[in-house]
Amino acid sequence: MLPVLFLLCVYVARVTEPVVTSEDIAVTELYTDLASHGRLLLGPYSRFGWHHPGPLYFYLQAPLYAASSRAGAALFVGAAAINVIALAIVLWTIVHQERPGLAAVVGIACLAFALRAPRVLASPWTPHVTILPTIACLALAAAVASGRTRLLALTALVASFVVQTDLALGPPIAVVVVLTLGAVALRARRERALPIRDIVLALCVSAAAWSLPLADAIRHRGGNLAALAQFFTTSNVRLHSVREALVAWSASLAGLARPDLAVAWGAPLRLEGTAWTLPAVGMLLALLGTLTFRAVRRRRVFDAWFAAMTLATALTSVWSLTRVRDDYTDYETFWLVALGAVAAAIVAFAAIEHVPSLRPAFDRWARRAPPVLLAGAVIVAALDFRNILEMERRWAGQRDVPVAVAGIEAYLDQERSRMPLIDLDSAWSQGVPIVLRLRQHHRRVAVSAGSLFIVTDVFAPTGREDAWLRVQPGLRGAPDAGWHPVFDSYWANVYAR
Repeated sequence: MLPVLFLLCVYVARVTEPVVTSEDIAVTELYTDLASHGRLLLGPYSRFGWHHPGPLYFYLQAPLYAASSRAGAALFVGAAAINVIALAIVLWTIVHQERPGLAAVVGIACLAFALRAPRVLASPWTPHVTILPTIACLALAAAVASGRTRLLALTALVASFVVQTDLALGPPIAVVVVLTLGAVALRARRERALPIRDIVLALCVSAAAWSLPLADAIRHRGGNLAALAQFFTTSNVRLHSVREALVAWSASLAGLARPDLAVAWGAPLRLEGTAWTLPAVGMLLALLGTLTFRAVRRRRVFDAWFAAMTLATALTSVWSLTRVRDDYTDYETFWLVALGAVAAAIVAFAAIEHVPSLRPAFDRWARRAPPVLLAGAVIVAALDFRNILEMERRWAGQRDVPVAVAGIEAYLDQERSRMPLIDLDSAWSQGVPIVLRLRQHHRRVAVSAGSLFIVTDVFAPTGREDAWLRVQPGLRGAPDAGWHPVFDSYWANVYAR
């Protein structure tokens, strides 16, 4: 099935009209290009100057990107495929626990989130692409804790993907992993049988997934992992209070019920009109805790673990939000909208089960629902793919980037330059798509030191640079005497000397 899906994705990416990616999605494309050549050791960049733990996301995108002749559309197709696969994992895992009704209700919640968040299923932006895999991780972890240790390796892979791509999800996923391993250990002690094969396979998958971040740490005396440790152990910075975290947390968990819900794209988090969310979320999680206790008493092991994993993830995220630097932005809490929807779905399913008159009809419908929900997700992802590409094509760089690259290459050929130094420090969002295309055209380029944390040390100056280019926002004019224009537009200017 996966090879067929891969070939279908390659076909879609190849026949889609070319797109020039912008800003953070252009950085994602640059990282994917580096990964396709085996030259990436780091995860997504952070505005704080470090990187998220690992590059697994970009290596998952790399085969499709390379097979699609490095088409920018491949990133959007790949994101849609990751989300559809994540939902398929959720449905498949729960159905195989003989809980088709729960699978149907949780699937509806995920689809409702996708419908309320237009374009998100096809968005390759890293805060978006981890949301449904996080839900898949919870379902897999609950299944493993219930005794299906054959899923331990897949759980390790999905958990590694989520944490490497978005460090904000590290603490909640870490708690889920600890609960899962504890459950496996207790079951092994009670049954006096350790699932050695499953554990070894999971360890091998984890070692492979984390090999590149560890290689970076070894090669660079701690590297990015040391930078992360130093950043989060710095004590002389103001963090958020528990009260501030609870307001942002509850507003996001209740997001699906908010009429003003909007897809997160990096704006300040809106908290107007959210006084009701904290008591509502408190009641929801209290019900979730009660359901966990009742499921334990009724020996419905998977139901108990799934509710417990969801509850633990929600509660741990409060602490995570107290660690956020600066003001809250919408993408830091957007994943909680989907988590809140799943929590509500678990409670709703329990309510349906307690109405005997509804059970027969609901059970018959639920057994047919997963394929329908998955087909619905494919349709929504296809619409999101079309809409997000239309949005991406509206930025000025669609027209200007190819022209700017052609002008730069003509200048480099005229000057017989073999390796220019490009200063992106005042316009990285304009400069990254240019650097990406120069690299795709087999031009060796270096990037100014101030932007290296964005484009990685692959583009570090070597001292052999023989030309100097500067990219800056349009209409700004020449930096100073001695610079002459290479490209000029409202969107960006490129100067050389």
